[in-house]
Order: sequence, then C-alpha cells, then structure tokens
Amino acid sequence: MLRIKDWSFHFENNRTRELKKLDWVPVPNKMDGDGYTELVDHEDGAAHLGAWTAIVEIASKCEPRGVLRRAGRNPAPACGDVFCVPHDAASLSRLSRLSEKVFVDAIPRLIAIGWLEEVPNDHPDNITTLEKQAISSNPAPACDNPAPACGKAPMEWNGMEGKGRELNTPLNPPFPGGNENGSRSGKTRRPTAKQLKKAATLKAIQEAAHGS
Repeated sequence: MLRIKDWSFHFENNRTRELKKLDWVPVPNKMDGDGYTELVDHEDGAAHLGAWTAIVEIASKCEPRGVLRRAGRNPAPACGDVFCVPHDAASLSRLSRLSEKVFVDAIPRLIAIGWLEEVPNDHPDNITTLEKQAISSNPAPACDNPAPACGKAPMEWNGMEGKGRELNTPLNPPFPGGNENGSRSGKTRRPTAKQLKKAATLKAIQEAAHGS
C-alpha cells in the first residue's frame, strides 16, 4: 500500500486537524528543495508534478488521510473495513481523469525521491480510528487463559453456590450444617428439596471438573 510520507507534518495544520472531511488541502510552496527539483528535472517532470498534486488531493480524502486506500466491494482481510483496497495507477487515473501511464511512471520516481512510501496493508498507522476502537473493544483472549471447551466447567466456581470453594475440594459434609442426612444432632432427618437440589448441583459440577 502506498502512503504519503510524513503527511501530517507537510499537509496538515491546526485547522485541518479539527476537520473530519477536507474540501481543500494545504500544499507547501517550496520549489528549491531537492525533492521538487529532482521531480521536475525530467522530460516528463511537469506531468509527474501534476500526478503528485492529484495524489495529494486524493490522499486528503482517504481514511486515514495520507494513506492511498479506497473503498471496495471485497476489502482485504487484514484491514477489516471497506476502506482497505490500495490505490494503484488505474484507480488514481480514474479519479483524477489523468493518464494512467503518467501515474505508472511517476509513482516509482515519487518513491525514490521519498515523497511516497510503500507500507504493509495492516501497518498500525494505516488503521482508522474506528478500526482501533473495534480492536480495543473486542480483544483476542490471552493465550495463557483460553476459553474452556464446550461442556466443561471451569476449575473454580466463585460467587455462586460453592462460595469460592475449589471444585476439586470435596464437600464434607455434602449437606450444609450437619451430616450427610442434614442433621446436627445425629438424628436422621430428611433433607429439604433445596438441600437436595444444591447437593446435586455441586456434585454435578465436581464430576464435570474431575472428568475434564
């Protein structure tokens, strides 16, 4: 993907940085620098300067600005949104109504001069604000803490019936407040429905944990 080098430094100012969409773009008027003199010192230098001006204007409408990428029906997977298809000589020609051959010849010269640079499609500086927000709001899980497999319970159960008890710690007694029949005094007493349900739930969780 092509990107104008140091776009923010050369083609933005305090006014443009406050605008989400540009209808104009500030262009430096220095004509005695090495880049300008090298560009126009060519038999097609004037045409290449015109191509460069068109590239700057097109880049000012891209998202993010300065990165030559465009909307497409089938965006590249690396970028994740519609503004992910790199511009090329054909698309620049179509937008500017200038000759495609002019861009074909000018782009390598602009790269050699240092006004354009080639960067990977998924370079961090090429990612839009919306893409960054989407990535930060839905991060990938850490490799050292993978999600449990379907049908398997986690090894700890905090804040529920176990009240922080590790599942591999046996419940003794299984019925809270007494022996296995729920009696503090030793006399046999029928467990309540709530106790039975609780014991069955904890037992199922324990069996699932040990089975994993």
